[in-house]
Amino acid sequence: MRFGGLIAAILFAAVAAVVVLRMSAGEQEVVTATTTIPAAQEVKSASIYVAAQPIPIGTTIRQEMVTQQPWPEHLLLDGFIRSDAGTNIIGMVARAAFQVQEPLLSTKLANPNDPNFIAGALPKGMRVLTLQMNEIEGVAGFVFPGDRVDVMLTHQISRIVAAPTAASDPDALPIEKEEPVTETLLTNAMVLAVDQRAASSNTTDQNGNLIIPRSVSLMVTPADAQRLRLGAQKGTLTLALRSLQDKDASD
Repeated sequence: MRFGGLIAAILFAAVAAVVVLRMSAGEQEVVTATTTIPAAQEVKSASIYVAAQPIPIGTTIRQEMVTQQPWPEHLLLDGFIRSDAGTNIIGMVARAAFQVQEPLLSTKLANPNDPNFIAGALPKGMRVLTLQMNEIEGVAGFVFPGDRVDVMLTHQISRIVAAPTAASDPDALPIEKEEPVTETLLTNAMVLAVDQRAASSNTTDQNGNLIIPRSVSLMVTPADAQRLRLGAQKGTLTLALRSLQDKDASD
């Protein structure tokens, strides 16, 4: 009996030891799992310009209209203007409307000092009118931005003349005859753009040939714009290139 009790005690002690060892291993696994969680990575950010207030289209950007805001670098889009890069946008013109906190895009801003920004260089009270041209009407491509031109109108007019038989037939009625005439509608107009080019670059094609303009944009007064548009409906408009020595002459 003594041996039987001793064996039972030994078996009970072994089972208890196994249980204790398993519980200790489980606690160690839990501790290990909790201590190996990686720390969150720091997100790099950049500073960009955003609208501090609603900015309507055509507005000149002032300091109080914009503010700086951090933005995640991996979310930066092409055109975002970074304030930490030293870019100055004060004085630029909004070519689209911006809402509050909306990032400012370089594609929606224009530099008024850029020669391609015609509206910024246009004097107050003047207008831009574009005329369709061909090789003859556009002076064979020799008109460039900054040149001065006269605009001539060729059209048909009706004239009352005596009937061919008036000498022999006193009762012959006069007849109406159509004949072409050319008159100058506008003198000394400045060319602002040729084929949407506000500068004299890319005036030749890939073969070196002079590009014939399909359109010419002129700086005119509102009254001259009306006159030219009516002339385009009545006949054919042709440009006459003026000499540089006549650019200040008044006809």
